[in-house]
Amino acid sequence: MLSPKTISAQIFISADKLFKELETNLVSISSQNNNILSLADLSRIACEESLSKLKDLILNSSFKNKAEEIYFFKKVKPKFTSKLHYFIHLFDLERRRIFNTLSSQIEYFEKALCNLNFQHQDNIEFYTYYRIDSTALDDKYFVRSELNIHLAHSSGLFNYDRNFSTNRDSHVAQILTNDLLAIYIISELEKLREEKTSAKLIAVSNLNWTDTKASLTVLVYAFHSYQCFNNGKSELKEIAQAFSKLCNVDLGDFYRTWAEIKLKKDPTKFLDALKISVHNRINSDLE
Repeated sequence: MLSPKTISAQIFISADKLFKELETNLVSISSQNNNILSLADLSRIACEESLSKLKDLILNSSFKNKAEEIYFFKKVKPKFTSKLHYFIHLFDLERRRIFNTLSSQIEYFEKALCNLNFQHQDNIEFYTYYRIDSTALDDKYFVRSELNIHLAHSSGLFNYDRNFSTNRDSHVAQILTNDLLAIYIISELEKLREEKTSAKLIAVSNLNWTDTKASLTVLVYAFHSYQCFNNGKSELKEIAQAFSKLCNVDLGDFYRTWAEIKLKKDPTKFLDALKISVHNRINSDLE
């Protein structure tokens, strides 16, 4: 445990160090986990550990004045709690996801995005107060001695602690959490809509791809990397959609497929096989 301090600048230095360590841990967890549920759960644990350390820091330290306490509970603590809340909600969002059709997944995420907007509308006064960075009521919202249990707990987010909570720090965390969730949901919607568009292009040609989707994905990335189309100005997704249409195959989330290919022991196996096949064809024709 840390001994009590009166030089509160150390609090912010230590808090900043803790947050940087947390972000580093989260990046490491993300790079090592392709399963979104596993990633969310491990990230949650990392956030809980970091928040616990932050709590110990505050309970064994002191602020020089009310302004510093306000800054901590308005700007610093919500960065930690929002990360924790985000991964808890992300886990719940993904475990309830229905994968039967692309349309059902799109509808699911569209409703989730609407729910986030409804949450802001239900608390529009404080949402506006925070977004415009108002300070008029900070001494009521972000000072522990002003804690009103009913107001502090009205966000419905997790447990409060009189020594580590104010009336509105959890509400700030909720706003930041929803920002992170919105980014994730919009990203998923974009991928699903692209996939649905690609699916509509299938069955236009008489050529049917009979090798693996991974092989075709490698080919798509090879053409894009070598800048074969439109003097290298063609987008990767344009090439992928064109090959999907030509070969009557739904490449699905080819970004994720590519991520998996890069981790394989021999990621260019298909291209190497093509090269050997061409050499054999040339030798055969010359005989």
